Amino acid sequence: MPIPKRRFIARLPDKWSDFPSFFGRLTLKTFLLFSGSGTIVVLSPSEDIENQRFLEKLATKGIYKFIAYEIPSVLAQERYGHHFDCAAHDVSQTKQLQVLDYNGERAMRLFRFDELGAEFRHDPEGYTEQKSF
Repeated sequence: MPIPKRRFIARLPDKWSDFPSFFGRLTLKTFLLFSGSGTIVVLSPSEDIENQRFLEKLATKGIYKFIAYEIPSVLAQERYGHHFDCAAHDVSQTKQLQVLDYNGERAMRLFRFDELGAEFRHDPEGYTEQKSF
């Protein structure tokens, strides 16, 4: 019985930016979020941080009110290295959020405030409690 010929399997690109998406290149946004439960770094294909699906996904993680700064994705990829590439590979048009870093202390050491984009505050109506302890 003859041995079947092996098919050529292309080597995967080294960087996430080299992966094509179905509709062209999938552009990712990286955000540093400060919330009541801590500081995290997230990846999202959403162009706008006010995207309703993105906000709903944050709400499922218990994040309703937050302050966010955009991190240039090239800078995040440089600082996180292979971990960024792995997390970016998991993001798609249907998955609106991928947590890149749960460790707020590490995120604060990796980025200076002057490297971050403009501040965005999300404070939904009706979220503030009226009573104190």
